[in-house]
Amino acid sequence: MSRKTFYKLLSLLAIIGLLQTQAIAFADKGDDSIEQAQHIQVNQSYAGLLSDYNDANYYHFRLDTAGQLDVTMPNVSGKSWRYSLYDGTGKEFPWYAYTSYSELAKGDSVSSVGLPAGDYYLRIGRYDGDLTKTPYSVQLKFTPGDTFEKEANDTLSTATIISVNKNYQSRLQYYSDVDYYKFSLTKSGKASIILPNVSGISWRYQLYDSEGNAFPWYNYTESNELAKGNSISTVGLPAGDYYVGISRYDGNVDIAPYTLQMKFTAGDTYEKEGNDTLSTATSVSVNKTYDTALQYYSDVDFYKFNLAQSGKLSLVIPNVSGISWRYQLYDSEGNAFPWYGYTNYSELAKGNTVSNVGLPAGEYYVRISRYDGNVSGSPYSLTLKFTPGSTYEQENNDKLSAATPIAVNKLYESGLQHYSDYDYYRFTLTSRSVISIGQIKGYADQSLYLNLLDSKGNYLDTSSGKTTLAAGTYYLTFSGNAGDYKFKVNAATLPLSTKQVTIVNKKGASSDTVTVSSIKKGDVIKAYSKQGKLLGQTTVASGTKATLKLTALSSIGGELYVSLTSAGLQESGKIAVKYGKES
Repeated sequence: MSRKTFYKLLSLLAIIGLLQTQAIAFADKGDDSIEQAQHIQVNQSYAGLLSDYNDANYYHFRLDTAGQLDVTMPNVSGKSWRYSLYDGTGKEFPWYAYTSYSELAKGDSVSSVGLPAGDYYLRIGRYDGDLTKTPYSVQLKFTPGDTFEKEANDTLSTATIISVNKNYQSRLQYYSDVDYYKFSLTKSGKASIILPNVSGISWRYQLYDSEGNAFPWYNYTESNELAKGNSISTVGLPAGDYYVGISRYDGNVDIAPYTLQMKFTAGDTYEKEGNDTLSTATSVSVNKTYDTALQYYSDVDFYKFNLAQSGKLSLVIPNVSGISWRYQLYDSEGNAFPWYGYTNYSELAKGNTVSNVGLPAGEYYVRISRYDGNVSGSPYSLTLKFTPGSTYEQENNDKLSAATPIAVNKLYESGLQHYSDYDYYRFTLTSRSVISIGQIKGYADQSLYLNLLDSKGNYLDTSSGKTTLAAGTYYLTFSGNAGDYKFKVNAATLPLSTKQVTIVNKKGASSDTVTVSSIKKGDVIKAYSKQGKLLGQTTVASGTKATLKLTALSSIGGELYVSLTSAGLQESGKIAVKYGKES
């Protein structure tokens, strides 16, 4: 009898002994090649024996539906079986496993893998120890379902297709294994990648667009000693196809399963990655709050918005202790405004940072980036609050040629964006007027400096607080400490001269008159008592003079105070005009 025949006989006797103690089916051949593989069923136990050092047994099985396969083999001290999986074409999966053979080995080794429906092969061979006299048992436990990974999915083209808002069970089979998943978003919204935190083990995950381009960031799960819960990375995305790749970051990942969920909330108030350039900026609307996050240290988010009319824009971003976002405005051509701001990150930071700026109608961009702290993955909200109106500064107005046009006698809101900012304004007088500038500081110790210039940019003297200007175009400049402020160009009518006013004081209740000459249509004449009481007024209907009838002049004579108000201007100063006793 040959040695090989002798070992075969011993194998048969050992298996018969195993069958007498276990309710398992006998894999009578377990032949040595895929072509001769014995067909077996899932969810049944089979026994086998390796006849020599190099022997291997092959088994064929079929899955009628997708699900999870658990390859289960016993652990035996000093002996170990190696098992590997093949697809229906006979291609070996790029991993294998082996049973435990430590001194205290007990129980079973179980390897789990998600698989699509199809034909498969299992190879069992020697890993360690003398196995010729020790039979093994093997069971292919199968759990059907569509929430398992489908190997092999280690390339983008073989990615497992998953749905959002479902949990998928999976595992990395070996040190350098990668699992790819493909998902589709029919609408834009917020996607959250959720993976478990496990002490001593960390998975790395990265997002890809529909063309397989990796987003310029990745994350990994927590692996410290007290790790618990989940790692969640949130990103706003437009509708489309995406991929996520899962790989090892730290620890022995092939011993632990993981659960993957792509949680998705549809909506149009989320950032749309990648928006890290002006050309890929997320389009947003004013007066809406958008939720977003910077994904890594040097990430940048760009947003594009449109103003249908001029007005005041308020950039509103939350304050977070230890974390600060930097924000900067760009015009429609992508030119950065010469200033930026950042949020408060002090220990007691709360509320929002609000930056106000007046803008003309047009398209704009805002850029959000890191200023301080660990912003990666920390959510922030962005609100572009807009108040339309014509009484706001219009940036950029930091030179004469870009001066904001304003009207006299209107209150304007504005702001110096930084310590070296200059605001220029342009106004026109249609007639000779008395000018003064009223201003309201944004805060008590704010320093504001103003200058008045003529149409050629020459400085005019305003030291007296009031100045008389001829008809024409003028400029006003503000500089000083950064902050909001308000101002108004007060333009008043020139006072009358006493030669223009004639007062007639006659006997009779309605015979007194005040006549003003050298005036024009639309001018308003007012007469006051010495105590400031308005005695009467009239508007010039036509011609160059007007007469106002009065009933309260003193019979012994006295003084009247008369003013003139021209269209578009404030009331002039009052002049005192004496009149005689009744005649």
